[in-house]
Amino acid sequence: MSPHEHTRAVLYIRVSTDKQAEHGHSIDAQRDRLTAYADRYALQVVEVIVDGGESAGTLNRPGLRRAVEMVEAGEADVIVATKGDRISRNLRDLLNLAATLAEHGASIATADGTFDTTTPVGKAMTQMQGVFAELERELIAQRTREGMAAAKAKGVRLGRPPFGYMVEDGRLVPDPSKAAELERRRAIAERIEQMQGEGMTLRQIAEAFTAEHVPTATGRGTWTAAAVQRIARAATAAA
Repeated sequence: MSPHEHTRAVLYIRVSTDKQAEHGHSIDAQRDRLTAYADRYALQVVEVIVDGGESAGTLNRPGLRRAVEMVEAGEADVIVATKGDRISRNLRDLLNLAATLAEHGASIATADGTFDTTTPVGKAMTQMQGVFAELERELIAQRTREGMAAAKAKGVRLGRPPFGYMVEDGRLVPDPSKAAELERRRAIAERIEQMQGEGMTLRQIAEAFTAEHVPTATGRGTWTAAAVQRIARAATAAA
């Protein structure tokens, strides 16, 4: 990395709730490593941002959004993390974020050196990572499809059974202990289908159920669009 090209750095730290005390992933450990990295390359640290208790499964995290907004506002030239998985465990998301930052003349770098879009060589290596990651995904998808096809040909029920059902000898059968709750959910699913037919969105349906104090699947009174969608999908899967 050339300190003349990228001087203003946002140091990004992320810990998940079950990793906070893990050696090498704690907030203090990451802060120390990033500070040393910034000193080594004469970076001007404009802000240290911490996402505490946040999963790497999504880029929609408060701290990361703040870092990207700083880049978009022209306040930073590079986002630095200790490792790529501190930003995202999904390489495609990481590459997409790098492309977004590149539109603003900014980059991503990691202190372990595995991800660096601040130099031509780093960009080339990053693109190669993307190619092999895509190949791996396609190979995994192919093996999964072949395995599922073979299992289906044998009459094996795949995946977790829908609520109210259980698997016996590879077959899906009703679970008597959950019959009453299953019937209640079916009635709700039918109503959801009717409300959607009337043009209501999942959010509007959730608000209506909450206002009517309809218990959710967990017994709570507050519905979300995602909860409505799960009930509808579960009914479809069990059909």
